[in-house]
Amino acid sequence: PWGGGVVHFDRVTGAGLSRAVLARASAVELTVRWPVLALRQGVGRPRRSFKNLCQEAGIPAWLRARLPVLRVDGEAAWIAEIGVAAEFRCGADESGVLPVWRR
Repeated sequence: PWGGGVVHFDRVTGAGLSRAVLARASAVELTVRWPVLALRQGVGRPRRSFKNLCQEAGIPAWLRARLPVLRVDGEAAWIAEIGVAAEFRCGADESGVLPVWRR
């Protein structure tokens, strides 16, 4: 359970978080936002602040404190309703894990 909903981790291929990257991580935690939280949505794109990502996704301010964030070795790997960070995304034929937050 999380923030009035549930987070599921579905096994997928070619989408979501790379299982290989997660296997090498020393710390993986589901948490809430933290100061200076930022995420890069695509390779070669700049890191965007949590606030800017939420504004661009149309997420209302009242919901932002409840959004689950998957933190891997201190970095944001996934933010609910926003997506997976480029550094953690799996390749086309790679085994992955897709977090899904159901409100």
